[in-house]
Amino acid sequence: MRQSGSSSIGIMGGIGVLAIAGAYTLTNQTKVNKLQEVAEMEKSQEMAADRNSATLSIVKGLLSPNEDGLPQVAAYNYFNTNWSLRERPDRDLKSVSVRRNVVTFETVNPEPSYNSAVEIFSGKKSLLNFTSQSNSHVRLVTPLFNEVNPFLVDALMISSVNYTKETVNGQTTTRKKVNNAIIPIAVPEPKNVRLWVKAPGKGFSTTNFGSSSYPLSPGDYVFKLTVDGVAMDGVIQIDLTDEIILGEPGEHSANNLFSKNATVGSQTLYLAGPGKDYNFQGTSCEATFNGTVHRNYYNITAYARGVDGQRYPESGAIRKRLYVSVNQGEKPDFNDFQKICPNKCVYKVGDDIYDKAIHSQADLDKARRLHKEFADYERDLEEWERAQADGDETRRKPSEPSLGEFDYLPSIQGKDTKWFQAQNRDYFDIFTSHTHYKATEEWKMYDAKVCYNIGDPLEKALAYTGGNVREAVHKSGDYWGLLDYYYYAEPDCKRNYLMQRGGCGCFADHVTIKMADGSDRLISKVTTGDLVYNPLTKKAHKVLRVVKGPEQDKPMLVIKAGEATLEVTGYHPFPTHRGTLAAFDLRVGDQVRMEEGEWVAISSIKAKHAATPPTVWNLTIEGEKDEDHYVLAGGFVTGDLYIQSKLQAKAEGFAAREP
Repeated sequence: MRQSGSSSIGIMGGIGVLAIAGAYTLTNQTKVNKLQEVAEMEKSQEMAADRNSATLSIVKGLLSPNEDGLPQVAAYNYFNTNWSLRERPDRDLKSVSVRRNVVTFETVNPEPSYNSAVEIFSGKKSLLNFTSQSNSHVRLVTPLFNEVNPFLVDALMISSVNYTKETVNGQTTTRKKVNNAIIPIAVPEPKNVRLWVKAPGKGFSTTNFGSSSYPLSPGDYVFKLTVDGVAMDGVIQIDLTDEIILGEPGEHSANNLFSKNATVGSQTLYLAGPGKDYNFQGTSCEATFNGTVHRNYYNITAYARGVDGQRYPESGAIRKRLYVSVNQGEKPDFNDFQKICPNKCVYKVGDDIYDKAIHSQADLDKARRLHKEFADYERDLEEWERAQADGDETRRKPSEPSLGEFDYLPSIQGKDTKWFQAQNRDYFDIFTSHTHYKATEEWKMYDAKVCYNIGDPLEKALAYTGGNVREAVHKSGDYWGLLDYYYYAEPDCKRNYLMQRGGCGCFADHVTIKMADGSDRLISKVTTGDLVYNPLTKKAHKVLRVVKGPEQDKPMLVIKAGEATLEVTGYHPFPTHRGTLAAFDLRVGDQVRMEEGEWVAISSIKAKHAATPPTVWNLTIEGEKDEDHYVLAGGFVTGDLYIQSKLQAKAEGFAAREP
């Protein structure tokens, strides 16, 4: 019995030891399992972070330029604030797909566990047995535009999604983690910048700009600028005229990195071919060709501007010569005539709209739209004022449109051109259908734009009215005979004097003027900008203007003093011992000033009558004081047009007119 009891005690003790050992083992296993869960969770998180870093690296690589300067993925439209992405069309990466703003690509993910680690380290299996393929998705959140340059994208904000596994108390859950990052991107540069031209009558654009031997025809030319890649806009300039902007950012097809021969913009310009220089014959009222033909080519400069504002190509610009044949005398219609030297002369839009800044049809349309905006504003303002008077507070007061670059547009200010010119003393040239008719019908000037300047009539009217602008505008018609006509011929488009309607010249056309270099030149050969000699100041003075025209219904006067003889009109001014006198007030014996400063008595004055009115000339020279306005003509010291106008105004009771 004792032995049996001892055995029972032994068995019971063994069971207790086993129970204690089992409990100990279970406790340790639980701890091991916990540690394993923590390790696997940390490993999962670490791998998620690694996958995120790898994902961002892949996306950065897709957006970065390759060896040819182009990335694998880029925007459909660089200028959109919300980008949609597209793949490069000439290369196919099978593991990458793009849809709108999401990039998807395949990744290989290792998934080792505690048990798999034992098998890997024991050599039973490799790491490849514990990997899986999955898709990574990266979403473009927004492009980040430069704070100074609103067209330049500095970087992209992207968002990637990764999943991590967490096991707690034997329960495994998958957690989603979103990571945002900012990736800088390179500045796109337009490549292969090209200028194309479509000649008149042609249905396609080429790079043929003609040659001196084979020039193109006058007419409407369409210039087009194309690039590969992204460009902000383009610029074209004809000779030294104002630059013309081609295209607007986001409105043209050069808006993505993968574009080829994309059009940045185009511009239609009328090029009339080389013009001629003309002289106007006052006796016959005809414009005659003087033998000078302008060059038969236009200098064309063009370039594209990148989103960084830089010029492309890298040389700075494309430079071409466009050769245009001579206009053979075919009468152009009004629209074609208007297009000759489009940045010269003020074009009459309507009854009271003139704009000296109109360079193209686009500017003309802008002026018309602006005029309509102000008309609508005036109407809405009247309706608002009536509503206020009726006690209606619900109607909002309209906002006045901005004049912008047309802040001096006379019609918008409620004034017509004559009022504007008289008020501002800004006597710019004007082109109308009337001058077109004169040039093409009466004067046969088919290759030059003829304009008129109202300065002389307005100045005369202002002097008469004592500076009253309103009265002077109505009075100016009385002095319409003083209109000056100028013309502009392509491609130089320089301002050339043609004639004065009524004629106010003073010298016969054979009279010579002493130039600053000591030479003598016929008055008919003196032009604006020449330097003439002033015998009173002993200095050179620049010619500001030259006028000519027929002397109507009055004889010329031939004055002789010593060995010198001079033929002038009756109002021509001479300094004498009795003061400055008009030629018809001179008497034989009056002392007049001569070339060396000496005073010589007039020996004879004779009237010279002609069957037809002779052409006479005068000029205005630069100067602030009266003594600055004298020239040496045929050996006589005489006043210029300013002195003549001052003398004539005094005789008629007017104030002197400034030069």
